[in-house]
Amino acid sequence: MVNLEISSRKYVTTPGARNAEFNLALKLHNDNTLTINGKSIHYMELKLKNVINIYKMKSSNLVCETKWERIYKRTFKWDKIWQSQIKSKASLKAKQLHWKMLHHAIFTEHKLNLIGYSDGLCTFCKSQRETVIHLFWSCINAKAIWESIIPVIESLAINTLNYEILDAEMICLLGTDFYPIKCKLINTIIMETKWFIWNRRNTYKHEKRILPKVQVSRSLKQSIKGQLKWQNESSLFTEIKKYFV
Repeated sequence: MVNLEISSRKYVTTPGARNAEFNLALKLHNDNTLTINGKSIHYMELKLKNVINIYKMKSSNLVCETKWERIYKRTFKWDKIWQSQIKSKASLKAKQLHWKMLHHAIFTEHKLNLIGYSDGLCTFCKSQRETVIHLFWSCINAKAIWESIIPVIESLAINTLNYEILDAEMICLLGTDFYPIKCKLINTIIMETKWFIWNRRNTYKHEKRILPKVQVSRSLKQSIKGQLKWQNESSLFTEIKKYFV
């Protein structure tokens, strides 16, 4: 392994951060240790908080952040969005999917089409390009799942945060960019829902079998309650039981 030294204001590549500038000194040594701002860490001991600190030190948007802002023609509080993922009580697989979606790293049919492996059409409806937004929001598959979840999210926002959600699409796709700790339950629901949308889509694509909406909705609610109970979030568990009977 060769020495790699990246100084302040130079380019550094981290997941989803190609060509983004960071104000830090990062050095990779032959003995597999990393020096981050003068602190030596073995790569096997790299913690999530170290990655978060790197993200916090960036001096410009990540590529994926800029892409989302171009799509919605507005800016976001990205530090809050990344924190919201960490603070949520969603399952690891749901968090990983959310992370990939934020980085546009999911192999939708549209992405596969760009490399010649698909016609690009949605797996479910076969009428629109399967982009990330279509897959997780505007497709009939996604809408069938969201229709019972969005009222819960909106009620939680009003009742616990005194906040009115004006654009459900942005919240459901990106998560909240406000109150990461107070929004733990909302973000947990959002991430778990997207996982079940993804699972239903893949079941249809690979097994040619449509999971009944009622079954998916029931499994989703059980999964959310199960995560909260397993992680000893008694107050959140009590709160969600009011909505998931």
